[in-house]
Amino acid sequence: MIGCGEGIGSSIAKCFATQGFSLGLIAKSQQILDLTTSMPCFNPFNVKISTETTDTTSFKGVKRALELLEEDMGGPDVVVYNVSDPGKLHDESLVKDAATQESLEHLKACIPGALATAQWAVKNMESSRPKGKKTVEFNYNNVFGTSTDRICRP
Repeated sequence: MIGCGEGIGSSIAKCFATQGFSLGLIAKSQQILDLTTSMPCFNPFNVKISTETTDTTSFKGVKRALELLEEDMGGPDVVVYNVSDPGKLHDESLVKDAATQESLEHLKACIPGALATAQWAVKNMESSRPKGKKTVEFNYNNVFGTSTDRICRP
């Protein structure tokens, strides 16, 4: 999961942990990852958790963090991209006028990490796990303050 923060990201990660999935988590800081993984009942089945930190707006940073997680854990079955700017999470002005310069700047900041994630996922999910379903979810509910999840299956 790219963007495993205190809100939606930690909830999604916890959901996967309770289903027995090993977790590869990426966040801006180790402090965020430590807070997330130390939450009560976060890992009831003691699944493997591997973490990396990076600037999630950096194409190269996100790609490298994904590569390091793959070295440690192998290829994924599910990839979740959940990057946000908490200050924009519920900014009504972004919903009313999605073409404002501020909202476009926020969207531009999300694109490099999303592109790195998509390219890496398509390449590595097929080669590492050729059988079975694979899912990539891009959660953009934070970009314009509304829920507009996009799911693609490579």
